[in-house]
Amino acid sequence: MKLLNMKKYSRLSICLVLILVLGLTIVVSGQSKRDLSNRDKKQIRELQRLSDRVYDAGMELYNQKKFWDAAQEMIVIIDYFPEYTESDKVYYYVGECLRELEINGPSQRIFKWVVAQYPESEFASRALLSLQKIAFLDGKYRKSLTFYYALLKKYSESAALQESRYYAGESLFYLKKFDQAIVLLHQIDGSSHFYDYAQYSAGLCMLKIRRVELSRDHLLKVAELPIISRERRRIVDDARLTIGFIYYEMGYLEEAKPYFEMISESHPYYMQALLGRAWSMIQVGEIEKAIPFLEEITEKYPHSGEAEEAWFLIGQSYMKLNRYTKAIKAYNKLIEYFPRVIDYKKYMEEINSELAQKQRHIEKLETELLLQESLLIDAIPLEPMGKQPPYIEAERKKVEGYRTGIVDKVLAERENLRSIRNTIVGMREDAERHYMRKDWRGYAEYGRARALYLLQID
Repeated sequence: MKLLNMKKYSRLSICLVLILVLGLTIVVSGQSKRDLSNRDKKQIRELQRLSDRVYDAGMELYNQKKFWDAAQEMIVIIDYFPEYTESDKVYYYVGECLRELEINGPSQRIFKWVVAQYPESEFASRALLSLQKIAFLDGKYRKSLTFYYALLKKYSESAALQESRYYAGESLFYLKKFDQAIVLLHQIDGSSHFYDYAQYSAGLCMLKIRRVELSRDHLLKVAELPIISRERRRIVDDARLTIGFIYYEMGYLEEAKPYFEMISESHPYYMQALLGRAWSMIQVGEIEKAIPFLEEITEKYPHSGEAEEAWFLIGQSYMKLNRYTKAIKAYNKLIEYFPRVIDYKKYMEEINSELAQKQRHIEKLETELLLQESLLIDAIPLEPMGKQPPYIEAERKKVEGYRTGIVDKVLAERENLRSIRNTIVGMREDAERHYMRKDWRGYAEYGRARALYLLQID
């Protein structure tokens, strides 16, 4: 087996060697029991070394976020050498690859297999954590908590417990059990990757139960953390934005301004920070200074709800500054957002009808998605001591191609599903916002008329 001494193996050559080694097991079946036993041990050692290489290749792809390619590498081991001594980690990472691809049905089955078959492995606790995260991201918060309690009971010393505790705290937050969430989030160690997020969430819990000053003090600790990474930047900005709005609502406008100012442009709610900053300035009489921030919103985010509010404020600001021509322009822009008087009862009926139609389409897509995922479940072996089929290379390619085809269908269906859901969310938000602002066209027309009148007599 000189092939085994090569320093580098391509994926194809490794698979072929695995097939050859398995084939030899069949060929030598006529030899004496002693010779077969010796040969089997040698073959197993060779298969073990080859499987180590396949696993390493898979992990390299996993770290590059090429999740399906990584899964395909590792499935080779499951297909050809299920007796691999580290099968627990192979199954776990195949499950993780599928979870990263949001192919949750098969990944959940694999994680449950790891927990049941390898209860003493470190990957059993990590599989429980992965099951918890899937449940949490699906909005199944009570189910997510059950995985946390199972992990706490069986693996109380596991390194996975810190992250699990964070998701449990977040689940309690969404279940509106804020006091319990605070207790759990405060148990997360300062060295944990999730410490910053836990502290921020604990501050939000305090805000929810109206411990405003305590919440502010808690969030201030997060806001003052040094920026050492992009993730830290995001959570610090979250804390600063929340503090800014807390101060604004409390009437501490001067205190609010610097927190809005510190929000980075990369933050997803940067336009809300601009709006908060402008409102604070207007409230303290710094009207002219506020206008550039409002104009930044209208230029960068012209189709947002914040742009509507910005034009409204621009019109009011120019009126206070007696710049009536610019006020008229602002009010005209606002009228463009509300071009006609709408029968909102009929409008909401039309929106609801369209939403219902899209929801039916979503249900159909979800059924198709479940079908594809069930096919993928059947295509991934979960029997570590199962019968070894005498694959040939053509058969291997056919099996891999079949699995890849299913994954492609699942990912396409999921992207379609996500797109429709985002459309529904956007439609619902626009409808609700326009309903709440149904009188803004009237305000804009009144403001424009008043500006025209004042311009004539000025």
